[in-house]
Amino acid sequence: MSESAASNATRLPIARLVAEGLVIVASVIVALAADAWWDGRIDYRATTQNLIALQRDLRQAAERADSSLIHAEMGRESAFHLIAHVGLPPDEHPTDTALFHIAQATGFEVFSPARGAYDALLGTGQMELINDERIKHELASYYGSFDDLRVSEEALLASVRRFDGRLGDELDAGLFIPLVRSRPPTRERGALGKALFTQFLDSSALVMDVFHLALYQAALVEDYEFALQRLNELSLLIGEELAAR
Repeated sequence: MSESAASNATRLPIARLVAEGLVIVASVIVALAADAWWDGRIDYRATTQNLIALQRDLRQAAERADSSLIHAEMGRESAFHLIAHVGLPPDEHPTDTALFHIAQATGFEVFSPARGAYDALLGTGQMELINDERIKHELASYYGSFDDLRVSEEALLASVRRFDGRLGDELDAGLFIPLVRSRPPTRERGALGKALFTQFLDSSALVMDVFHLALYQAALVEDYEFALQRLNELSLLIGEELAAR
């Protein structure tokens, strides 16, 4: 065999080995890229599902905030109704609405946000896969803002407890209990209600408690209105994110 033929024979196996090696490397790269793409698709799909769940949670929370807002508005209006009669002569005191407004001034419904989907996004690290930075910021701000709301709710609850405890001390049980536990005839009920309201207004401690109730209910109305506005804005932002996917 000539020297040239031997050289060519040596070159061919080397070229084949190099080509096979390149094919193997390319196959590995393609396989890794395919795995990465598939993993990305799984994360993308999971994030989309969590965003849908998050939007559902926000809508549910908006319904709860709206219900809490309605209760706070009714409590505020009843407290203002009671205050409006301070200083009026007894013949101008209401009759059958006294107990209703006294009870409603203390009514409230604690707001509890749904946060399961938000916690899932944080726990899985999928929050980083959300494209819109505003959503991340607004979500963190919204779920981190409940300390102020809880302070307002706790202040109202403390005022309600103080007011309820003082009712038994300041009001005549002979007036209060029949109105609460029995159903007296309309005329008797009116007389009891007027006497109860007159006695209520004669108690400076109870009147001051109602002032506090009005302030705390009004503060909660503002808090719930703000929470409801943010919930609706967040739901719209997430809707835009989902539409872009």
